[in-house]
Amino acid sequence: FRRVLFRSLETGIFLDPSEYNDALATCHTNVRCLEEVHVTLQADMAADTDSVLAQDGLQQVSDMIVQWRHLQSIARSRLAQSQALSELYRNVCAIQQALLDAQTLVHETQSHKYDDMHQLEDALADLQKAKALLNSEKPLLQQSQELIDSLQLEHPTLNTDKCEPELRALCSGMHELLEDV
Repeated sequence: FRRVLFRSLETGIFLDPSEYNDALATCHTNVRCLEEVHVTLQADMAADTDSVLAQDGLQQVSDMIVQWRHLQSIARSRLAQSQALSELYRNVCAIQQALLDAQTLVHETQSHKYDDMHQLEDALADLQKAKALLNSEKPLLQQSQELIDSLQLEHPTLNTDKCEPELRALCSGMHELLEDV
């Protein structure tokens, strides 16, 4: 699954949302400064109505403001995508770890020979822990599917097609292990 997420990064999306802080701050600062320049040019134009230079400058600054706002919008969109991908990645890692922990518990109980009833009771308690661990991860699976659905709706250019089969495989692995327990 990590491979799938890293492929998503090839589209320019970082898993760490803080990567977008500098871009957003730069866009915000540049828009604010350009708006101040725009106000100054408007004041100069009001004082000198024949100034073609001020009119040209005013239009150029207006165009730059529009471009920086567009870049700011893109950065906000990428930040939202990054936050969702980051959450999805954390969820999947948690689910994978829970599966691994549960598989270890199940394997240890299945491969061990029990000499007395106390050991068997301990093994049964371990299997119940494994089952509880797996059941506790079911909401995270659902949340992960909802994140993928949300990404598909809100950011259709982001390719999430390969995430769903990976999530289904985790879900299937969880169900199979629950049946073994």
